[in-house]
Amino acid sequence: MRKLDSVYLSGGSCSDGDVIRMMSPQERSLVDAAGGVWFQILKYKFAKLGNDCEAFFGHCGDARALKVALAAGFVPAGPLHLIVNWHLPITDGRKQQLVERVNAIGAF
Repeated sequence: MRKLDSVYLSGGSCSDGDVIRMMSPQERSLVDAAGGVWFQILKYKFAKLGNDCEAFFGHCGDARALKVALAAGFVPAGPLHLIVNWHLPITDGRKQQLVERVNAIGAF
């Protein structure tokens, strides 16, 4: 995640399938029961950095990753593939400004 003014941008995340496959079935089961690696990273970052930003934005075109991101607290932001997790109470006008600014960046 990279900070951009008052928001964090989350993009390009991936996990190492070889490492996951090296885990024992019990270890994989525990990871799955906890929502998966990506889910845990998102929840950790939201808790750790949430008071330091107005929102987290993601750019997600992968259906499987999107399912996990939505379960972790992201919601669609409007523009295609743009998702957001709002953290501070801000006005709808401010939200729209942030969505427009981040969307102008393109894929990240």
